[in-house]
Amino acid sequence: GYYTYDIGSSDMDADTKITGAYMLGEYGVSDTLTSGVVIGGNKLKSDLSNGSKVDGSALYLGAYAKKYVGNLKVTAGAGFQYGDYDADRLAVNRVASDSAESVMKYSDNYNDITYDIYLNGRYSHNIGENLFLEPYGTLSYTYIDQDGADEGNKTLAIETDSKSFDYTTAKVGVDLKKVIPHEKGKSTLSAGVSYTKILDGADEEHITGRFKGGSDFDILVAHKNEHSIGLNAKYALELENGVLFDVKGTYSVERDSHNNSGKNKTKGEWIVGAGLGYKF
Repeated sequence: GYYTYDIGSSDMDADTKITGAYMLGEYGVSDTLTSGVVIGGNKLKSDLSNGSKVDGSALYLGAYAKKYVGNLKVTAGAGFQYGDYDADRLAVNRVASDSAESVMKYSDNYNDITYDIYLNGRYSHNIGENLFLEPYGTLSYTYIDQDGADEGNKTLAIETDSKSFDYTTAKVGVDLKKVIPHEKGKSTLSAGVSYTKILDGADEEHITGRFKGGSDFDILVAHKNEHSIGLNAKYALELENGVLFDVKGTYSVERDSHNNSGKNKTKGEWIVGAGLGYKF
């Protein structure tokens, strides 16, 4: 899930890797209008420096339309994602006796559902032989409905209520793209940099939780870094028979951020994906 939480206050680092694959189908409505559908999935693995971890997978379904106006391509789309996650939380038992566990482990499985809509514009400027400079911008809105958690019946196990979140982001970037024609189609290599800002939804959030049999308390959701920089690379293959293939990767670095309750340190995240499709 997009949101995580912890009990108490400590400085922890998280190492997160996301890998995915997708299939798409495109249909040319006209020379300047294309519609398409996407089916994809991803695997998430996040390891925290205190030994806790989250492993999960998600299925994504989406649809989009692309309109070409001269050198400008405008894309609008919407999608739905269902995620399933296994979380292991480690807690140090500071008052453990000789017969008690010094480190307590709590496990749970939970799900979330995500809806998103987006609008993207990309301008392609020819700066050389089959060489293009492409600035772009994206505006997106995301809504997440996350299940509550239940860590079982161990001492100091926690259960939480379900929670909904939403946020709006803006992303701008520029790519340098090289097109390589060949006998049966073309290959495209691109690399670039992007900047993403959370416009709305980065405010402090709480989840209602309780120890088993205890009274309710608020759990502070780790606040999100509002600013991030991405380094992006992509290889795409388009054949004359309509087959599409691509592989892409992003390394994202978030800036240190502060709110009234704490600090998020700079952290890096890898996202790697591959896709296969057909253009009608």
